[in-house]
Amino acid sequence: MKRSLMGLSLILLLLASAAGCKKTVTTPGGSLTFSGKVTRNRQGVAGVTVYLSWKTSRAVTTGADGAFSFGDVSGSQFFLTPSLPGSGFSPSNFELGTSSRSDLIFEMTAPSYGSTVGRQMADFILRNQGGTPVSLSQFHGSVVLVDFSASWCGPCRSEAARLQALFDEYKDRGLVILTILIDGASAADWAAEYGLAFPVLEDAGNAQWNIYSEGYIPLNLILDRNLTIRYKQNGFNETTIKSEIEKYL
Repeated sequence: MKRSLMGLSLILLLLASAAGCKKTVTTPGGSLTFSGKVTRNRQGVAGVTVYLSWKTSRAVTTGADGAFSFGDVSGSQFFLTPSLPGSGFSPSNFELGTSSRSDLIFEMTAPSYGSTVGRQMADFILRNQGGTPVSLSQFHGSVVLVDFSASWCGPCRSEAARLQALFDEYKDRGLVILTILIDGASAADWAAEYGLAFPVLEDAGNAQWNIYSEGYIPLNLILDRNLTIRYKQNGFNETTIKSEIEKYL
């Protein structure tokens, strides 16, 4: 009887030890999947880059059937933006949350150019501080901050003193900054005065300013990776601008 009890105790001890060493497998929380298609007249469109941004930064290209997919996504807030030069999309983006989606359909359309939020900024060509022609379209696929300024504007000078640091912070993630001078100093003098390594452009005759003017400068526009205007405000609120930039990077 004593031997039986000892044997039983040994068995119970072994079972307890095994239970204590059991490996627990945890399923990662917040793992999301976003998928869908880019279509034109209900047919899939290949070769469209789709960007996932805000709390993560990824890009995929649609296949022959127009399909795209992002898997194993973690976070809480996202934008999904299709991008192809010379094209518009309906909708122009999706704002997503913490639910997986498999029904994300973008219909390709003609470009929707205009000067207000939600419209695409039309291409232009202006000369930079080195005298070289620069077009907006060459930055397609980047997030672009367009800054309209003039050398006699005090707030514009305050902004210029901060823009190079802002560019350095985000350039490796795909940010482009374009300062467009509408009056006053030359682009070369403005770039030299503030040590600006990004394009400073001269808007001869105010051709661009006449399209986008809100009456006051500085005027800032943020364009997503399909050159759609997502933010447009007078003045330079750096905290707000950084927050808006991060949504589309």
